[in-house]
Amino acid sequence: MSVANGGSKLIAAGLIDRFSMKKLILINLGIQVFLNLTITLISSNKYFYLIYCFTSFFIYGFQQVIYYTYPVKVFGLKKGVYYSTLIVFMQILSYVAAGVLTYFFLDFIGYDELFHVYAVFSVITFLLAMKMDFKEASNFDD
Repeated sequence: MSVANGGSKLIAAGLIDRFSMKKLILINLGIQVFLNLTITLISSNKYFYLIYCFTSFFIYGFQQVIYYTYPVKVFGLKKGVYYSTLIVFMQILSYVAAGVLTYFFLDFIGYDELFHVYAVFSVITFLLAMKMDFKEASNFDD
């Protein structure tokens, strides 16, 4: 799984300069939604489950590169680093929220429905990303 996560970061670094950030984010989120909605259908097959886990680690590694570099492209170096740090903090909070959600609701709703809840969050993020205006800064002076 480390190979998937690390390899995706190398691939993402190459794709960031070739494709728009919006397209990369929407593709990433679309794959997340698909995985979250269908993982329960294939969880009984260990080979498909391994492919899904590999893809999940790939997507999350890819996502880190996108979310940490994009603010620098938009806001310049000084402000971009500030916003990237803010994203890291928000990502930690989202991990804590997912852990709390899992801890308190897993016994109540089960694994299948928990992945559906995560899919809803991914769909909301996807819809918000579609509405966002992804303009990149032409001037990097802060």
